[in-house]
Amino acid sequence: MMKKKINHSKARIRKWIRKTYDKISLLSDEQITSASLKRKEFYDFFSKNKVKYACGSVLKPYINELAPGCLPCINGTWSCVHINSSCTRNCFFCVQDKNLDLDKSMVSDRITFSSVDEYIEHLKSFNFEGVGFSGGEPFLAFDKMLEIIEKIRGVFGQKHHVWMNTNGDAITEEKLVLLKKAGLNEIRFNLSARGYDLKPLKLALKYIDIVAIEIPLIPEDLDFLKQNLKKFLGLGVKYLNVHQLLMNKNNYKFCAKRGYTLMCTDLNSELFPILESEMAAFDLLKYAINNKIKIGINYCSGCYKNVFQSKGFRLRYADLCRNQQESLTKIGYIRRFEIKGSEFELNKLLSLLIRKGVSKNALKIKDKSLILSQEALKILAELDSLDNPINVIYSAPIVIQKPRKQNSGYDRKKTDNKQKLLKKIKVKQIRLSNEMALLFFIKLFLENKKFHQVKKEILTVYDLSYDDLLEDIKRFRSGFENIEYLQENLPDYW
Repeated sequence: MMKKKINHSKARIRKWIRKTYDKISLLSDEQITSASLKRKEFYDFFSKNKVKYACGSVLKPYINELAPGCLPCINGTWSCVHINSSCTRNCFFCVQDKNLDLDKSMVSDRITFSSVDEYIEHLKSFNFEGVGFSGGEPFLAFDKMLEIIEKIRGVFGQKHHVWMNTNGDAITEEKLVLLKKAGLNEIRFNLSARGYDLKPLKLALKYIDIVAIEIPLIPEDLDFLKQNLKKFLGLGVKYLNVHQLLMNKNNYKFCAKRGYTLMCTDLNSELFPILESEMAAFDLLKYAINNKIKIGINYCSGCYKNVFQSKGFRLRYADLCRNQQESLTKIGYIRRFEIKGSEFELNKLLSLLIRKGVSKNALKIKDKSLILSQEALKILAELDSLDNPINVIYSAPIVIQKPRKQNSGYDRKKTDNKQKLLKKIKVKQIRLSNEMALLFFIKLFLENKKFHQVKKEILTVYDLSYDDLLEDIKRFRSGFENIEYLQENLPDYW
């Protein structure tokens, strides 16, 4: 069996993991090959059985229907409120920092809010369509949660789908009545946190319109879940959300004791997905399909969370901290075009572009670079004046809590709270070194044209006869994966 080679950068990451996380098992070459083949078998089965994919992404397969609360998450319009850090349980799989103190505040989008009104103002600033409460255990901050729900309904009406996650320990009939009256749409139970006790869930079914089960898929629990799918459905539970187990610094010792195997990915260096959990999720989907069980099951992989939830965050905030020359990629990165040169060269080029009708606001000279908007870039391409390479610089927005000094590099544009500022951090730089690369870029990413259309248009401009043009276009596009567009295939196991 052929072994899969791991490049030097990946080898360094694996070495760091072994050093940082004692006794954690990483995939061997043989396991990588075996796991990849097994995953392919599952996806071949899915393709023959009409499994659906959220956002068209194979990172989130599901059958039957998705819980309504999943839709704002998929669309990037979900505000997840970590309302407290206290909990009644100490689950081995929990990735949260037990030393975090949120009992006097709450966090959403990595922003800490000190009051309910402050959070409501945050919702007003963005086009959120859903609000989900998490913790800790939200029922331990019940009064605050109830106040937020009531204010959401008072200010926004029925605009938001509102749900909460709970382990069920602190549920009472009285609290469920109050939540229903306040406007809670959906409640999700982590049954694995309390040994799959169904009593709290059955109680909630009497009062809340949508009751779902949302659990990390613990491999040891797979057979139990298979045996109880029909029971869940018979009780009135229409949705089962299964998450991939993730490992970080807060739970790795417990994961190591269970002998789980870590999947390395290129997507996140803080949360590592566990292989056995993913395979169990695929197995559960296959079992439900083969047995024609009509409960909605969706698998929320670690890669999906990283890719799509990060995309939603960027798209919310990128517009607030980009300037007039910058544009956005489809997945929320801030894009800037720069040409470096002498002061004489840059001013000459700037004057030429202005004479061709480019607005002065679309151009800026700074630090021996001419910064161009995407409209200016298109006109530059038509002028056949590309003497110097063009650097495409990508940045991502981040939110910070406290204002810094004026020269700190932080954008002075504020979010809804005066204590929250946005900063752009550079994540990637790609050089367009010739006219053909510039043409490829414009047609693929600014005009959003398909491969064959790009090839056809280029052949009408240039007298080219070689057969590899289409492959050249595809290779060029692949260099911008996960920065201009999301990857279309599953990430490799390594």
